[in-house]
Amino acid sequence: MRWRRRFGLSMGWNRIMTSTASRLSIVQREIENLKFRLNPDPDTRAKLLKSRIADLEAELGDRRAGQGGGLARAGGNRGDS
Repeated sequence: MRWRRRFGLSMGWNRIMTSTASRLSIVQREIENLKFRLNPDPDTRAKLLKSRIADLEAELGDRRAGQGGGLARAGGNRGDS
C-alpha cells in the first residue's frame, strides 16, 4: 500500500511540473514576440525573424526525421506539420 501512495504522489508531481513547464514556455514565447514587436531597429527585427525561421526549419527537419512528436521548440504544438 505504501508504494501506491508514493507512486500516486509522484504522478501528481509530474503533472504539476509539466503544467509549469508549459506555462513557462508560453511566457517565454510571448516575451520573444513582444521583444520583436517593440524593437524599432529593422536590422534587429530581421535577425529575430531569421532566428525564428531557423528554429522552425530545425523543428520541421526533426519532424521529417520522425523526431519531435512532443511539444515544439517554440513553445507549442500547433499540429500543422
